[in-house]
Amino acid sequence: MLLKDSVNWEVLVPQPYITVPQWIICGVSGQGLAAYGSAYCTIPAGCPINSTLSGSTCTCNAGYIENSAKNGCSPGGVGGTTVDILRATKASSCPWCEANPIYPLIGAKVEPVVTGMSVGGQPLVFTYDSAKQAAAIAAGKTAKTFGNMPALGGLWESSLHRNLVMGTGAFGATLFRGNGHTVSFRYSGTGYIADADVNGTFAAVSGGYRYVDAKSRTIETYNMAGQLISWADTAGNTLGFSYSSAAGAGAPEAGYLQKITDNNGRFLSFAYTLPAGGVAATDGKISSVSDSSGRTIAVGFDTSGNLKQLTWPDTKVRQFVYENASLPWALTGVIDERNIRYSTFAYDAAGRALSTEHAGGVDKHSVSYTAPPQVTMTQTYDSVTQITTRTHEWQAPSGVQLTRPNGETTSANNSNVLGYPLPTGFSQPAGSGSGASNNASTFDASGNLTSTDDFSGQRSCYAYDASNRETVRVEGLATTVSCPGVLPGASILPAGSRKTETSWHADWRLPVKVSQPLLITSTVYHGQPDPFNSNIVANCTTAAILPNAKALPVVCKQVAQVTTDADGAQGLAATIDTNVPSRTSSFTYDAMGRVLTSTDPLNRVTTRTYYPTASNFSDSEANADPYFSSVSVLLRGEGANNSTAIVDSASAPKTIAVVGAAKISTAQKKSGGSSMTFGGSGDYLTVPASPGNNFNFGTGDFTVEAWFYLASEGSSYRSIFVMPWGSTNMSIRFGDGGFGGRLQFASEATAFAPLYSSEHTQASLVGAWHHVAFTRTGGLARAFLDGNLLTLRNNNFSGSPVTSWADASNITSVAQAHVSYAGGQTWHGYIDDVRVTKGVARYTASFTPPTAPGSDPNAIGHLAGDLQSITNASGHVTQFTLYDRAGRVRQMTDPNGVVTNITYTPRGWVSSVAAIPPGGTARTTTYTYDNAGQLTGASLPDGTTLGYSYDAAHRLTSVTDAKGNSVTYTLDNMGNKVGEQVKDASNTLQRNITRVYDALNRVQQVTGASN
Repeated sequence: MLLKDSVNWEVLVPQPYITVPQWIICGVSGQGLAAYGSAYCTIPAGCPINSTLSGSTCTCNAGYIENSAKNGCSPGGVGGTTVDILRATKASSCPWCEANPIYPLIGAKVEPVVTGMSVGGQPLVFTYDSAKQAAAIAAGKTAKTFGNMPALGGLWESSLHRNLVMGTGAFGATLFRGNGHTVSFRYSGTGYIADADVNGTFAAVSGGYRYVDAKSRTIETYNMAGQLISWADTAGNTLGFSYSSAAGAGAPEAGYLQKITDNNGRFLSFAYTLPAGGVAATDGKISSVSDSSGRTIAVGFDTSGNLKQLTWPDTKVRQFVYENASLPWALTGVIDERNIRYSTFAYDAAGRALSTEHAGGVDKHSVSYTAPPQVTMTQTYDSVTQITTRTHEWQAPSGVQLTRPNGETTSANNSNVLGYPLPTGFSQPAGSGSGASNNASTFDASGNLTSTDDFSGQRSCYAYDASNRETVRVEGLATTVSCPGVLPGASILPAGSRKTETSWHADWRLPVKVSQPLLITSTVYHGQPDPFNSNIVANCTTAAILPNAKALPVVCKQVAQVTTDADGAQGLAATIDTNVPSRTSSFTYDAMGRVLTSTDPLNRVTTRTYYPTASNFSDSEANADPYFSSVSVLLRGEGANNSTAIVDSASAPKTIAVVGAAKISTAQKKSGGSSMTFGGSGDYLTVPASPGNNFNFGTGDFTVEAWFYLASEGSSYRSIFVMPWGSTNMSIRFGDGGFGGRLQFASEATAFAPLYSSEHTQASLVGAWHHVAFTRTGGLARAFLDGNLLTLRNNNFSGSPVTSWADASNITSVAQAHVSYAGGQTWHGYIDDVRVTKGVARYTASFTPPTAPGSDPNAIGHLAGDLQSITNASGHVTQFTLYDRAGRVRQMTDPNGVVTNITYTPRGWVSSVAAIPPGGTARTTTYTYDNAGQLTGASLPDGTTLGYSYDAAHRLTSVTDAKGNSVTYTLDNMGNKVGEQVKDASNTLQRNITRVYDALNRVQQVTGASN
């Protein structure tokens, strides 16, 4: 705590330590007074009791800790042992969210960004949560030092970057969930306990700790350092986590999460960068994320460490802005991939989110308070255990009012339950045919919803078990009915109401038996007694037990039984109607928890098979490219022998033009099964600058690399790569006889001065595979052969030797590049794995050449465990023949032999679906999207096309077809269609519809006119 300033105590003028006016009699010198006079005395600067001055700060003595007001020391156990309970950031679903979400009851702005990448069924989501800022300040920390593992800086978190922080002496544990939320446990003497609303358990295990989340049905195991090392769910999915062991490529220090691998072998990998002046162990930030398919998302930050932009695999960019100078951490808006401002958020001076809106002010929601929410910290001291518990929780707001986009206001009441405000009622304005009204909710001490009264005057009541699982629900009650009178099993229900009762799995949030009017549904899980088979333990999978020694709870059987209980009042004790046969479904699974057979109530069996081994994806994990999103072109040279279809495997593929006799050859290859061959006389490839990353490097960094095999030497030039720009060329080539046939590099060759030659010649390199690379970083160019940094001389190999040279060439206006070249500069031999990377110098010193240029995101095949076929009860088989590296189906064949091929965009959206009947031609549907991912067009097999347009707020505004017919929509601020115009191909208005909505957004009036 800070040193207390000296304070002047003046007669009749109360200062901070005087609460009422009083006379002061100043003592004499030596009594602790620095100075005194007839009307004042001065107390010198000093520390509070039970603390000691250390430099300019006061430190609490042993056995004491700083109090919650941060102005004194309270008993805190031996050594100041504390346990923190973080209720302010507790893991919970939003009890009240609005629009592009703000949480009015805590003043938080939350911005989830779904990346489109996943592993083991778990999506990678980046989440901004401003509530963490308030919680961190109340805890005397910053968002960056709150406890999360390094990932995205302060208020942004990655859903797969989870970690555990153990308190002093392991008396407390905090699990950081990767989305701004936490789960807190404290040691009770016999084990770890949590607040009543936490649906999970935490325990020490050999080598670390284990957290079982009963609600999400997952198990997480952490090592002693708090790193998540394994994850499993009750569906049989598993994840393994690996971390950097030291500073090196992609990680500034040991302890950074580098790879997550699922039980099918698919993975996500992370690379990091350390900001200038950052601490290597804690300040690294994700610079890129790559998946099994080779797709990469590049991550950028501003100078304050805020997430600034995400560059997607298709090179499109989403930007995040922080425009409030007083709150440099506050996200104030998002600029979409079309470079259009999509959303705007506003805050009060304390950083509480007050409004959210989309472009043009639409969908604007704003909140006001009489007394706003804030985070408080209270502490209690247990003299027996000598532990101080500090509880961080929300102080609930009052006078909460929300203004909606249509100008209507809603008042909200709330109740603070376990340190978190929950909504207990809202007001609703009058609408068409209905007056103003209110609803209401009540909660129990564990935060479970116990009753709701809706706006129409209907009450619902709820009861729960000790694990916060709903056991009874009664709906359709009058608001005068008391819940305790209808929830117990023997209760008689009022007319018009209905009851649902549920019993649960012993370990998981899985329903075992559900009763509702006239029906009971029972579910039998693997490892649990089967009441329909003499309570013998059900066994329907060979899967191993879970990490917590429980059986994998897959469904073995489900039985639906008709009852005579018309309103459900008898609950689980309802009488079965024996005149109606029960309906039973059953299932079996393999050792990985995948469904093998499913048998329906009519005894019809559907069978599934899975691939036992992988095909065509053997290189996926070893060759993930962290710079893939920066690749301008990637020519792997894969294909059938003599094929002229040269494919670009970059994230945004370019269409390659083949000139002369250039083609695919299986006679020689460096990687894969083939390479590209050129005959030495006018054979070359032309690569256009678009789409995707172009070749306009400017004065920035670049890497051009390839593998080459020179079939024969000669006196002519032999060009590997040539890129014309301006009036010159950038090139990697062998010179002609006048240059001694030497390997040469030039970023521009208008004059010979920028041309540098190697001692290596056509004669010395002929007849073998070699890797060549040309890079520039920070204005210095370098050349490499077989991974070795080359020593070069000027064009005629007579100047001073250099290993790098200054190169300020401003490479712009590039229309195309070439592999091999025209005229007398054609390559003679083979070229493989050509890769051009814009903005990145991959090599600045000698290196080991890559054996392959990274995973081909367009590769198709399958991994072990991918679904292979489904056979129905009639023996009809649907086959899933091809997948991409991300696990998406690329090809399937239905029982009639129709083959369907599916392609995807680099962002993962469906690009085309082609159905090919046996002996027929493909019937193809294609889809196009704008940069923000909105569907802009569809082309159907019959030639019909549809086009879609959107406003800046991402709302559909028109639909057109190929003939020129159109439908145009006019939207209000709530997004309601208030106008609809239909025009024909001649632009003649055929129908004009207007709609009027009431305050509750219900259609009140429709006016339509048509020709």
